[in-house]
Amino acid sequence: MASLRTPLIAILLLGATTGVGLAAKTPLIVSASDLASHYKPAPDVQPAVPGYPAAAVDKSEDVCISLGFQVNPDGKTSEMSVLKVWSSKSPKKQPKDEVINPFLRNAAAAVSLWRFVPAKPGAEAETVYTSTAIPFAGNAGSSADQVRSNCEINDLKAFVTRAQQQAYRRGDMNKARTEEAQRVNTHVNEDVNNVLRRTNGG
Repeated sequence: MASLRTPLIAILLLGATTGVGLAAKTPLIVSASDLASHYKPAPDVQPAVPGYPAAAVDKSEDVCISLGFQVNPDGKTSEMSVLKVWSSKSPKKQPKDEVINPFLRNAAAAVSLWRFVPAKPGAEAETVYTSTAIPFAGNAGSSADQVRSNCEINDLKAFVTRAQQQAYRRGDMNKARTEEAQRVNTHVNEDVNNVLRRTNGG
């Protein structure tokens, strides 16, 4: 079952797991370009690719979603979070929820179905936190690589550290953000269930 959190809540919670002196094992933060050193896609599972959402407000819009997610020792993904979003219609500011949410749900539903195995046979599986930039090209003249370049995070550890510092300075880990994360999570869970039913022929 997918779990999608807003950027602030996800980053603060990741910070809580990586605090000095905590008993919980610290997830290794790995940029997308370095994930292949730790994990590779499971050979027996076809990676799900999110399609352009039918519910999109403007189907000519290019959108890029950067999702943070955890790869667990069993190869399953969890702890999904929205790290960065971009749209061609509002490139300099945060897109409105009603515009971006259909893309978020499709992206999260796909990533929740991804499966991984250790990069080296026999290697001990470890918990890593990484990200992926997912492009949705609505404009016929746009390529996936062009769209993806607008939300890629090249240094994930630096991005997480910077975002944590900014969030703590603002002090806005509040009830409203928590309720928003729960609301989006509900929609994502519904979409994942629909994907699984279609996959299983239900």
